Amino acid sequence: MEVYRQECLKKGDKLKIELSEDCKKYYLENDTGSGIITEYEVFDDVLILFDDMHMKSFGEGTTGDSLLIIEHCKEGRFEADFLDGRHFYIGAGDICVHNMDYGEICRAAMPIRHYHGITIMIYTAKDSVFKDLLKTMEININKIVDDTKKAGGVYLLRANERIEHIFDELYLVKPNNRMGYFKIKILELLLFLNTIDFDNEISKGSFLSKESAQLIEKIELYFWDNLDNDLTIKKLSERFGISQSSLKTQFKILYGCSIHKYINICRMQVAGAKLVKTNDKISQIAKDVGYLSESKFSKAFVNFYKITPRQYRKNANLSDWDIISPVRV
Repeated sequence: MEVYRQECLKKGDKLKIELSEDCKKYYLENDTGSGIITEYEVFDDVLILFDDMHMKSFGEGTTGDSLLIIEHCKEGRFEADFLDGRHFYIGAGDICVHNMDYGEICRAAMPIRHYHGITIMIYTAKDSVFKDLLKTMEININKIVDDTKKAGGVYLLRANERIEHIFDELYLVKPNNRMGYFKIKILELLLFLNTIDFDNEISKGSFLSKESAQLIEKIELYFWDNLDNDLTIKKLSERFGISQSSLKTQFKILYGCSIHKYINICRMQVAGAKLVKTNDKISQIAKDVGYLSESKFSKAFVNFYKITPRQYRKNANLSDWDIISPVRV
């Protein structure tokens, strides 16, 4: 079973598949960046995928029916737009449960070009061992499937301690007896989903219209080209013809944080890249990313990276954030 096939890709997408004894790796690349998806088949027709993405978007996977697809975001942000007009966004700690055909998704993207997570794909529950374990643990997978369909095919659960407990251990699993551990954690997740109170726990998500999302994305790109300017909410509102309250609300829905915090992330990403990739003076880099003094820049840099600009340059090791910056330094 292949999650990605060449014929399902979009123009410009490149795919390389590497097989090993216990897993399959998909190497993804296009003009927005690159990513690696590592796939394990835990039971027949039951897959767990580890997503490590540093790109804006990539063609969706293969089409076809599935019982359940469960996506957990560890870091970054994930966005999906369905053909029926619905959009959803998940951030760190959130999960999305759906059983919609990937052919019904018109757009999937990583708004901040940075996404690490896990996807569990359950195509069928026909595997005899899987079926027996579900029965032993009194997990009614048909109830989970039916509840998902009643919710319109997709629902969101926002970060909480129970979700954190289940998934945090999955990211830390060691190669020794990895498959056995995957089996236990998938069953634990399904047991949790089997007890969900839809009225009290299901999030309807935060939605944006297509036009609003496009405007907010345009504003985000404007940040990167104008980091040396005074990027205030008032000036951005006037420039792009959107009220200050709508700008703040819609930006947080799409990017998962305030505009002030996001601009700081942009500035630190570019500064980090310039420190490693250029010989520019630190005082000049400070000006390039909007700081009037080197001392204020250095203080902000230490708050973000926990080391000084000089130490960062000496280490010459770009952080995860720096790698995904759309600015070419």
